[in-house]
Amino acid sequence: LKKEVWNMVYIYLIILLMFLVIAHFITKYENSVVLKIIDRYEAELNEKNIELKNLNYKLKEEVQEKTNQLVKNLFIDPLTKLPNREKLLVDFEFKKFIAILNIDSFKEINDFYGIEIGDRVLKEIGNILSLEVELYKLAGDEFAILDDNIKNITLKVEHLMKVIENSK
Repeated sequence: LKKEVWNMVYIYLIILLMFLVIAHFITKYENSVVLKIIDRYEAELNEKNIELKNLNYKLKEEVQEKTNQLVKNLFIDPLTKLPNREKLLVDFEFKKFIAILNIDSFKEINDFYGIEIGDRVLKEIGNILSLEVELYKLAGDEFAILDDNIKNITLKVEHLMKVIENSK
């Protein structure tokens, strides 16, 4: 009976040992499979992070570009591409005198020939005058010039009147 009990103990120990060895190999295999899955997901995650960084960089560039465009649009008249009233107000802090030029009977030009022709007139006058002085486009048919000397601004206005009279 003792011998049979010892044989049973040996058999149970061998079975236990075999179970432990099999469990060890199964665990090792499962760990390697899990590590492969984790590595694959980490690689995908890294790719997505790089993609997100690139998108973020592009987005920052676009935001900067749009910001610059908005700042530019804030200070530029869209029709004539001349500095506008906002820019005049900023520059007026450094100059003392302002002359405002108004096109006489401009409403009749718009009414008779149409707004498109009126816009062309404004552009052409802006082009002609901006070659002579630093010119600002205000609302409607008004333009302005700045200077820090009253004599200079008077001379500029007289010169612009002659330029306009000599232009078609």
